[in-house]
Amino acid sequence: MNTEMPVILFIFSIIAPIAASVIALFTLIRLLHAIFVLDHPTRKGTSKLTSLVVPANFLLVGLSVSLIMYGVFMAIYNFRDRESPLYLASASFFCASMEIGYVFFSFIRSSDILRQINTPFIFQTFTVILYITPIAYFLPIATLFHNPDLRTRSGSRDYMISMFFAGSVTLSLDVFFAISFVIYMRKATHTLNEMNAGGTRQNMDTLNRKFDIIARYGLISNCFAFFTMAMFAVSIACIFLQEEMRGIVLEVYEICWGLKDFGFCGVMMSLLGMKVALVKERPQSVCNEDGTLKRNRSAKECSLTF
Repeated sequence: MNTEMPVILFIFSIIAPIAASVIALFTLIRLLHAIFVLDHPTRKGTSKLTSLVVPANFLLVGLSVSLIMYGVFMAIYNFRDRESPLYLASASFFCASMEIGYVFFSFIRSSDILRQINTPFIFQTFTVILYITPIAYFLPIATLFHNPDLRTRSGSRDYMISMFFAGSVTLSLDVFFAISFVIYMRKATHTLNEMNAGGTRQNMDTLNRKFDIIARYGLISNCFAFFTMAMFAVSIACIFLQEEMRGIVLEVYEICWGLKDFGFCGVMMSLLGMKVALVKERPQSVCNEDGTLKRNRSAKECSLTF
């Protein structure tokens, strides 16, 4: 244990990632239940494996597994007095995988809302940003190969700067998502009473319910993402504020660095809530609509495939 670190903070640095892994494990179990038990019966003529490899499902499962593995390796790294760059590199790899799963899932799931709210130029711009995110997310691992000793000021500084850059990319996407969700919900409120009656109204109501779920849970996940990035920012500020962290600066750093793991959990649980809510909405739509409407849905709502 670092002699500068109080025992309670050392314990917290181990418990926080372990707790995140445990929460992610239960989330994964609930997610697999939603995919195979709740969702699969509504997919006529598809195998369970097909349900799993649907892009949105695959990204969510990958996100959960990555969070579990991130917590395990980060706990081991902290327990070993943060002396093994191999464990940190492993944790960073799964953190990058987790962030990739998050931004790609959020973009795929909300793409119809994003297109509806934004101009084609803005949508395409953020699509480009989305596809370059893996470079930013794996950058911290590259810095570890360059300078693996984070006990030095230069090593910790380079690593945290790369993490900050990756977080900035995520922040830009989260701001884009959040603004789009807020605008959509405001517009939906104003247009709710202007829908046509009859079958068209039913179709629009079904579509709007799905969009409302995506926007609501998406905004919640954005809030947890903002919290996580705020904890990152405070941790980085502590490193630059004091060359050899001690006292209150060290305490603030350790607390914020641990709390970010619970922010990850909040994001994961929000996306799981979205998945479950969409699955519960889907059977009702299938049962209540005739064959013609199903064909219309397949053409118009292809991006809402679960």
